[in-house]
Amino acid sequence: MEELIETEPTTVSYEDEFLKQLKLDAINQRIDNERYLRAHPEVRHIIQYVLHQILLIQPTNVQEFIADLFTDVELRSKVDGYIKQKDVNTGSVW
Repeated sequence: MEELIETEPTTVSYEDEFLKQLKLDAINQRIDNERYLRAHPEVRHIIQYVLHQILLIQPTNVQEFIADLFTDVELRSKVDGYIKQKDVNTGSVW
């Protein structure tokens, strides 16, 4: 007489596949983000400028300070000036 052996459901393999796909999606997202940032150096420049201003001024309300920076009509010229000065001083912009 043949004995029946109960087996666990195969949910573990589905979970493994899900986790593999999730990890692959995260890697692809990082690659896409890096490509975007390389294609748009102005994003990195803005981040550098904002961080520099925060550390220089050390505002008590950082969110309000950043909001003021981003609504400044002179933001583009200030970022450009900061990056040019930084490039002159260090030979690098990052």
